[in-house]
Parts: sequence; C-alpha cells; structure tokens
Amino acid sequence: MTKQLSYSLQDPASEPVCLGLIVLQVDETIEPDFRRLMPEEGVRLLHSRIPSPDSITPETLLEMGKVLPASAALFPPQTNLSVIAYACTSGTAAMGEKRVEQQVRKGYPGVAVTNPLSALKAALAALDLRRVALVSPYMKEVADETSARLEEGGSKIEWVGSFNQTADRLVARIDPASVLEAALTMGAESGCEAVVISCTALPAVAVLKDAEQRLGKPVLASNQALAWHMLRLAGIEADQPQLGALGMASLRVATAA
Repeated sequence: MTKQLSYSLQDPASEPVCLGLIVLQVDETIEPDFRRLMPEEGVRLLHSRIPSPDSITPETLLEMGKVLPASAALFPPQTNLSVIAYACTSGTAAMGEKRVEQQVRKGYPGVAVTNPLSALKAALAALDLRRVALVSPYMKEVADETSARLEEGGSKIEWVGSFNQTADRLVARIDPASVLEAALTMGAESGCEAVVISCTALPAVAVLKDAEQRLGKPVLASNQALAWHMLRLAGIEADQPQLGALGMASLRVATAA
C-alpha cells in the first residue's frame, strides 16, 4: 500500500534569480570558473551545451549559429530565466552579436541575451578603458576578428598577442602560467591601460588577481566579464568582490546585441 503524502509548492516570488549558460561542447573551463565567479546565494545557474568544432576557424565558428536555437530550447520551459548567455567570444565575433541574440531567442523567447564579446565591451566601457591589449588563444584571423569587434565598443585594441592555436580541445590545457606570462607581456606595452584575455575555454580567471597586481592595471577575461554582465542584466547591482575591480562597476552603456 502506498501512502499519499502531502506537499506544498514553493512560492515563485521567493526563488532566486535564474540564469542560463550555453556552453561549448569542448569547453572544460567556464563551468568551474563560474562556480568561483557567481555569488554563493541569490542566483541559480542552469547550463545547456552546444555542439562545437574542435578546429576553430571563421567558417566553423559560423556553423555554431545554426544550432543555437536548439541549445537554448533545452533549458527547462517552466523556469523563468532572466538572462541567457552564449559562452563563446570568437563565435560571437564571427556571427555578430545581433544574430546570437536572434538565434537564442528562437529557442527561448523573451529573455535578455548576452555573450562574452558584449560583456567585454560593456566591461571596458564601465571601467573607461581605451587603450587595450588583447591575448587570444586562436589563429590570427580569429584573433583579428575578435579585436575588430571589441573596438566597436569604443576602446582601441592596439596590441594583439596569440597562442595561434586551432585545436579547441587544447585551449583548456594551456598552462595558467603561460596565460599569466602572456598577460604580463602584453600589459607591459607602453601606454597600455588594460589587458583583455579572450576565450571562455582559456584558464585565465585563476591568474587575473596576480596579473593585475603585477601590472598595476585592470586585466579582464571572457568568463569574468560574462559573469558580471549576466548579473547586471539580471538586475543584481550589489558589489561582487570575487570579480575584482569589475565587480564594483555598474553597467554604464547598452551594448549591441
């Protein structure tokens, strides 16, 4: 005999802010990074995956746009997501921010949409950083496209350094010490106000504090900026010390989507 048990449902008004993150199939970095970057309370983070190529070229990055709606549609339909982020910096640069927004909303309508490129542009504007160096893991064509798209936000990417990697599965394997050394090298350029480390798969978050202290200037990374931008778009304005100097900044300008 099965006994009928009583229960009550939680009040939706008491639920935390819910955010959605679309993660590349090959990315092993952003999920552990977000566990460090998101506040411990008041936010619930849900993940979806998107098929992604191992060989990163402008052409393969564009292909991901075709399956973005299906990945967005995998979030629970009964969950009221405040923001969905497509977690690919170079993919957004190739596709365009507007197309990313359109494709995500095909799968999950009526939601705010962001991506690391929009987040980095907003972060640079919030901190009023104009002369910037970029560290990218990818081939010159991909790095240059990311640089050009970042400049649309008003900052000037005057120096670009790359690991020139095309195999995405190896990006997460790059030693954080190498990422730190790259940031220090690029940040030492005369007149450089800040360093941006691009790519959600690159292990950059762990070295941000050290890089900033040694350079004496802001160092931003795709995952750090994306976490900050998602929180701000969701209306969470409280300071986030785990995000460094960026965690104290407010969203100053609307970025292109």
